[in-house]
Amino acid sequence: TSFQLVEMYLYFEFTDTVKNLLFKGWNASTPSGLIIVCLIAGIVTLLYELLMSYHEILMTAANNFNARYQTSVSTNRHIGGPRVKLAYATMSSAVYTVRVLISMLLMLAVMTYNAWIFLSVVLGSAVGYFLSPLARRAFRPCIAATFSTAAADDAAVDVFTTSASSAHELND
Repeated sequence: TSFQLVEMYLYFEFTDTVKNLLFKGWNASTPSGLIIVCLIAGIVTLLYELLMSYHEILMTAANNFNARYQTSVSTNRHIGGPRVKLAYATMSSAVYTVRVLISMLLMLAVMTYNAWIFLSVVLGSAVGYFLSPLARRAFRPCIAATFSTAAADDAAVDVFTTSASSAHELND
């Protein structure tokens, strides 16, 4: 087999072309192509920051739910149940997986050592971080509505099973 060495420089350059961006054959050979690549990198970074805010809100909601669920079990008043816990765990795992995938792709894009791509990732991160408080306010009601519906369904199931077991005890 033939082995071809690729010359790689470990310093940033302000060039208007990028060869093999993320995958072999993905090239930006014109300045307009590089502008498009930089815009995409900046937007993806901004979305990554917003996704981090979403994950933070989701984890806070899951911790609050777990605390309420433990209190409700100790007082014999069920709020939610295993389905809600599974929904939180599934959503959290999915969001985390997407975050890792995006962060790895952004890291590889920065490792092209093109200064324009690097600056677009930094700028996208700064804008995303700036918009995070707005995103948190927007995400809270969405997460609350999603999981309160599941909690209500589980509460109905818990009430039904508690009633059924109480009636069974009376018949014995």
